[in-house]
Amino acid sequence: MLSKQEINEIENKIGYIFNDKNLLIRCFTHASYSNEHGGEDNERLEFFGDAILQYVVSEILFNKNDDDEGLMTKSRQNIVSRIPLENAIKKLNIQKYIISSGNNLNNLGKKSVSNLFEALVAGIHIDGGLENARQFIINTLTDCKINDDINYKGILQEYTQNKLHVQPIYKLLRKSGPEHQPVFTVEVTVNEFKGVGEGSNRRKAEQSAAREVLKNFGGKFN
Repeated sequence: MLSKQEINEIENKIGYIFNDKNLLIRCFTHASYSNEHGGEDNERLEFFGDAILQYVVSEILFNKNDDDEGLMTKSRQNIVSRIPLENAIKKLNIQKYIISSGNNLNNLGKKSVSNLFEALVAGIHIDGGLENARQFIINTLTDCKINDDINYKGILQEYTQNKLHVQPIYKLLRKSGPEHQPVFTVEVTVNEFKGVGEGSNRRKAEQSAAREVLKNFGGKFN
């Protein structure tokens, strides 16, 4: 089980103080431990947390821009997938507190760490409401660009490689404006589709161009 000191350390790391400390402990309790020692594990919390996470990320994407359904769906999939959630937990360095049989993280499945994120989302929601859960998600998923621009270039790269078996081709069309405030214009080509974007640097222009060409694919991502 978790000591009072460990609970305090977790709460400091996640930025939320649980009213119900037993609920926090349940968030960290793996099924292997409850199967051996009894009590509740975090699997039901994972289920609920996944739904909350999907809702919050969908809401952010909907309010953030005018992307179509297909692109928002793909963006959401990238944000809530196993690796980003696992990275968020590891960045907080709280995976070491998972309560498992033998307390050996090496014996746990690959999804145990990302499942902890979903369990915490549910636990925070139950304990403190949706706004606290939303803030936890926003604060901890910054690496997924949820607070910044969506990685349209990465989404396009993944789609074209896996579905079309081609590489996007980026071309700098021009650089205009004064030196202290330049405007880059980039064109990206994928087969017969083209997208043109502008930005204050080449990277931002490429992101904008990728977003434009992604609109041609719409709901074809699945």
